[in-house]
Amino acid sequence: MDVTEILNEEHFQAEIAKAGTKLVIVDFYATWCPPCQSIAPFFAKLPAKFPQAVYLKVDIDKCEETARNQHINVMPSFIFFRNGIIIDNIAGSNIQSLLNKVNEHYGTDGSGDDVAGHSNNSVTVSGSKMPPNKEDILRQFCDVTGADDNRSKFFLESSNWQLDVALSSFYEHGSNMEEANTQPSSALPQLSDSDMESPPQSPGPPQKKDKKKSANPQFATLASLQQDSSSDEEGEAFYAGGSERSGQQILGPPGKGRKDIISEMFKSIRERGAVAFDEETSSTSRGRGGVFGGVGYRLGQTSDDHEQVTPGRQGGQQDNQPRSVRLQLYREGFSVDGGALRQYSDPDNAEFLNCIRRGEIPAELSGRGEVRLSLEDKRHDDCAHAAAPRHQAFSGKGHLLGSPTPATVGATVAVASSSDDRAANQRAAQAAVALDESSPLTTVQFRLVDGSRLTGRFNHTHTVADLIQYVSRAEPIYQLQPFTLLTSFPSSELTDRAATLAQANLLNTTLLQRLK
Repeated sequence: MDVTEILNEEHFQAEIAKAGTKLVIVDFYATWCPPCQSIAPFFAKLPAKFPQAVYLKVDIDKCEETARNQHINVMPSFIFFRNGIIIDNIAGSNIQSLLNKVNEHYGTDGSGDDVAGHSNNSVTVSGSKMPPNKEDILRQFCDVTGADDNRSKFFLESSNWQLDVALSSFYEHGSNMEEANTQPSSALPQLSDSDMESPPQSPGPPQKKDKKKSANPQFATLASLQQDSSSDEEGEAFYAGGSERSGQQILGPPGKGRKDIISEMFKSIRERGAVAFDEETSSTSRGRGGVFGGVGYRLGQTSDDHEQVTPGRQGGQQDNQPRSVRLQLYREGFSVDGGALRQYSDPDNAEFLNCIRRGEIPAELSGRGEVRLSLEDKRHDDCAHAAAPRHQAFSGKGHLLGSPTPATVGATVAVASSSDDRAANQRAAQAAVALDESSPLTTVQFRLVDGSRLTGRFNHTHTVADLIQYVSRAEPIYQLQPFTLLTSFPSSELTDRAATLAQANLLNTTLLQRLK
C-alpha cells in the first residue's frame, strides 16, 4: 500500500471512513518546510514495513480546511486515527519518536489483541528490546532504510552505533549522497574518548546551538514563511526543552542583515579614497583643519617692495574651511550629527546613503559649502540616545514674499494625542456602527500595524466594509492611508467588501491590518 495524497476535506473524510478499524497515520506537511522534507523519505517507507495500516498525506496549503479542522499549527504533524477517532498525535521530524508511535499502535486493533501475522514487525530501538549486538542493529537499519550493508555500516559507525541518530542522519543527508561517495569505516575520522562516552542529552534549560552545525530544526511553524531561506540572514538558534533533536527551535534576531548595509557603506567609500582614523586622530585633524601655518611674503614690484604676511588665519579663511558632519551608523538606522535615528528602509534615507556611496554630497547637505563627512561604526552600540531628535530652532519649508500661497492637498485628520482622545474615537466609532441589540451579536478584534489592538461589536449582518469604516473612525490616522484586512490563519485578504460577517465566516474572529 502506498501513501495517499489528500485532495480536499471530502476526500479526507472518505479515506478515514473507508479505513474502518485499520490504523490510519496522517502526515500534515508543507512544501516549504525543511523538517517535512527531512522526514518524508522515512514516512514513504512505512507502508512496506507496516502494510496493514493506511497512510495519508495532507498539504496544509492545498487543504486549508482540513488543516484548520484538525488544529494544525506545527509542521510536520502526524495524527493517528482508528474507527474515525483520533487516538494519538506527534509533532516534529524525530524519526525515532514517530517509529515508536507506530510500533505502539500498529500491534493492536483497539481491543489490545495483536494483529495476526504482524505482531513481530515492530522495530524498537531503546528499552528492553534493544538488540544486544551490532549485527542486529545493522539489520534493523537496513530493514528501515533499504540501504545496503556497507552504506548502513557507514552511518551507524558515524553515530557510534546509536540507531536513532543514524536514522536521522541518513534521512537528513544520506538520501542525497551517491553510492560512490560511501567510504569504508577505516577511512572515517576517529571519535574522541569524550564523544564515545558522552551519554545522550536529557531535557533541560535552553541550549545554544553552534552556528557551524547544519542540523535541521525539528519543528516548523507558520512563521517560517516570514523567514529568509539564506542561513546568513538567520539569527542564533536555540533549542528549548531538550537537545538538538527533541526541543523547540527558537531563532534570535537577524544577525547580518543590517551589518551588511554598514559594511557595504564603508567598502564603497574606501574604494573612493576614504581614510580610516581613530577618535584622537579625528579630533586633532579637525582642530588643524588641514591648513599649514607659518610666515609668508607678498611679492611687490621691486626687490625691496615685499610685504610680510602675519601668521594666523583671517576671518575669510575661517569661513572657507570645510564644515564637519558626523554620520553615525547603527544596526537599526543612522543619525546625522547626533540627530534623530533614521531608518534604513525609508526611501529618502536610502537615497541619502546612496549619494554618499557614489561620492556625492546629499541634497540636504549641499548649498553650504565644502563638507567634511566622518562615518562612525556604531553597530555594537545602543542607539537609544539617538532615537530622540535634537531640539532645532527652526525646521521646515519657507516661501519667498510675494509667492502664491501653496494650496492644501488632501484632508486634515485629527490624530489622537492622548489615550483619552483615542478612547473617545473608539467610542464614537462603536456608536456609528448602529447595533441592533435584538439581532445576533459578535465581537471582532483587530490587530493594527502599529502593534495595538482594537475590539468592536457588530451584528452578523454587518459587512466587511463596515469593519474597514470602523477602523478608520476609531483610528483617524488611517483615513488617509489605504489598508486592507486579512484573516489570521489561513491568511487571506478580505476583498469582497459587500460580504456579511456570517457569509465571510468572521464571527468572533481576529483580523490583521496591512497597509497598501
